[in-house]
Amino acid sequence: MSEKKQTFDDKWVKGLEPDPNKRLAIRDPGYEGLYIRITPKGMKSFCAVARGPGGKQVWATIGKTDHTALADARNKAGEAIGRIKRGLDPFEQAPEPQERITYEAAVEDYITRYQIGKKEAATAGEVKRVLLKEGAEWRKRRIENITAPEITRLVESIRDGNRTTKKRLYLANRFFAYLRTFFAWASKPDIRYRDASPMIGLDKPWDKEKPRTRVFSDDELKRLWESASKLNVYGGALLKILILTGKRKGALVEMRYSEIDEDGIWTPQNETENKRRHKTPLAQSVLDILAELPEVEGNDHVFVGRHDRGHLVPGTSLQSAIQRVSGVEDFFYHAARHTVETRLAKLKIPPHVRDLCLDHAPQRGSGKDYDHYDYSGEIGEAYETWSNALMAIVGDDAESNVVPMKRGQ
Repeated sequence: MSEKKQTFDDKWVKGLEPDPNKRLAIRDPGYEGLYIRITPKGMKSFCAVARGPGGKQVWATIGKTDHTALADARNKAGEAIGRIKRGLDPFEQAPEPQERITYEAAVEDYITRYQIGKKEAATAGEVKRVLLKEGAEWRKRRIENITAPEITRLVESIRDGNRTTKKRLYLANRFFAYLRTFFAWASKPDIRYRDASPMIGLDKPWDKEKPRTRVFSDDELKRLWESASKLNVYGGALLKILILTGKRKGALVEMRYSEIDEDGIWTPQNETENKRRHKTPLAQSVLDILAELPEVEGNDHVFVGRHDRGHLVPGTSLQSAIQRVSGVEDFFYHAARHTVETRLAKLKIPPHVRDLCLDHAPQRGSGKDYDHYDYSGEIGEAYETWSNALMAIVGDDAESNVVPMKRGQ
């Protein structure tokens, strides 16, 4: 019996599966020089590949497979390959700019496709928050109409403050950096929400920024811990757990009860979007804090937001309240991460375990690519070690009378 012959058609293209660990480039067996690129998230695009007169290989994106039939892709590949071999641009004319969209819509697309899709950035949520909050006046503006002078005025107003807002020097530089990457992406040939970035030639608003290496002292940790009881119940709990875990505030406020199992292991719901948020064994002190939080029917979030909806937003109002009631006037959330990292190091926790505790990519060289052990036991021990040391500093009774939290109790 003869083997059934494979038909390389649109159905074949649709059936190609992604590899969650790497980008694929699959050759079209029916047409030399045509490839299908597949991202780990499953996005597929046709590409024509050929070498120019100097021998340099050129990849020319034809279009997404959802919108381009295989037969059309082969026709366009033939034209593109011929032009590449003659040393010309793959396409006779540059593609027309995409439909112009608003700043807000472009930011949403940027976060989904670039920050999460391409970079799998652990800070994607924070980048989105800053771009939309600080650029609020542009939300409904068409992105191509935002000008360089407007950008300069806005970032300088954040830097300098006014009668109602204080100077925010670090935020001005961070917003500027986020805008620069965002507009560069929006102006890429395959995106073309703008013809060119308005950030070209602009200087960052503040030149004297120094690395923020703030680490809280024993006295400051004690004051911060005690101040938690004077805050909103969810804000106070968040402050304590920030100090206990060193996790990013954006990751913590998204925590849901359904993500915490009976053994106290927290598995973030969105770990498929971000490989650096992984299973985390929570210290008993963290579980004790969570057990005392009031739950809201119909809201699975641990840190409940305003009017019992969504999750808590750890913005400047909560930060200011923490500074006021604790007396730690320069408190900022990220300093908790510096503190936990430093304290874990002092407690002789190995660097690769500290990296995992704080959701960093382990800095181990090429060896990390071969190590598939999850280190959950070591992470749990590290957190318990830091928790015991912290309780000795703040004076809390380590033998808590609170029943350990289990979902459903």
